[in-house]
Amino acid sequence: MRKPQSDEQFPLLLVLMGNDDVAQNNKRLFRGRLDGITSGASAIITEWPNYLSSCWLTALICGITLFVVSVMLTSCMTYEHHLRFPRCSSEYQLIDNRTIHLVHNSHKWQLNQLRSVENIVRAFPDYQIHLLLVGSKTHQYIKLRRAISNETQTNQTNKTEPTIDDLARKYPNILVTQLSYGDIFSNSPLYYSWIRLNPQTKLFAIRVLQIWQFGGLSFDLPEKVASKRCKNCTSLQEMKIGLLVRYGKKRYEKLGPDVVSVDSNGLHMEAKSPCHAFFGKVLANLRNAGQKTTPRVVLNGPIYAFCKAGVVDEEFCPKNVLI
Repeated sequence: MRKPQSDEQFPLLLVLMGNDDVAQNNKRLFRGRLDGITSGASAIITEWPNYLSSCWLTALICGITLFVVSVMLTSCMTYEHHLRFPRCSSEYQLIDNRTIHLVHNSHKWQLNQLRSVENIVRAFPDYQIHLLLVGSKTHQYIKLRRAISNETQTNQTNKTEPTIDDLARKYPNILVTQLSYGDIFSNSPLYYSWIRLNPQTKLFAIRVLQIWQFGGLSFDLPEKVASKRCKNCTSLQEMKIGLLVRYGKKRYEKLGPDVVSVDSNGLHMEAKSPCHAFFGKVLANLRNAGQKTTPRVVLNGPIYAFCKAGVVDEEFCPKNVLI
């Protein structure tokens, strides 16, 4: 006899009778669909206070860690007008900011340049004079000796003007260094862009790198001669540099540690603190400079911006810059 078949796979009602243990173990069969949610909520309410203190402690440690990391990252950058510039890292940590940086190319020394060097040495007798001769390493010394010998022969009849060799022997605070352009701009922000600069702006860029790296003072050496017929005459550029040198020591000693002093043509630059953001901005402009870019064009924007912030010496700020 066949058993009757049913379409139901599960019974609609299950009644357990007589065995309390079995009924207790099978209570899950009668739980409602919201039973797990309510039990989970009650577990959170009852157990969460035990973990509250540890969660706050973990969040506090993570917050402090993120804050310290952000401070370390921002401390490696200088800030100016919502721009970031890499901070310089000097190999010579103990260099004195009472150093005057002068730069000369491998060309022959002019008499007005020699006069300017001697005027600077006399105006700053207790300062170190760092004279950087720029050119090819292999031929720089030969060119320098030839220039000295030619000037010595020229001055045999006229002893009024010294040679650079005479100045170096006369003033022991003059330190002469010879480097090539590649050595100077290597590992610098201008490593890939200095080749595009014209000769005048290249020398200016070297002076900016020196002040940015070490601080101190820097004066330009006049290139122009007043007249080909009168080599002893003073040019307008030499006169301007002479005035900046004459009052330079008093101005530099009064200069604040966060203030820079620079004229619109870059004939003089002064900063007591290395890695100043002003010169970081100037370097950023030099990276975008071309063959026809002059120091005046490079300096116009930074001087105006930092004068508004009160970071540039008021003597060299344009009038009504705060308006």
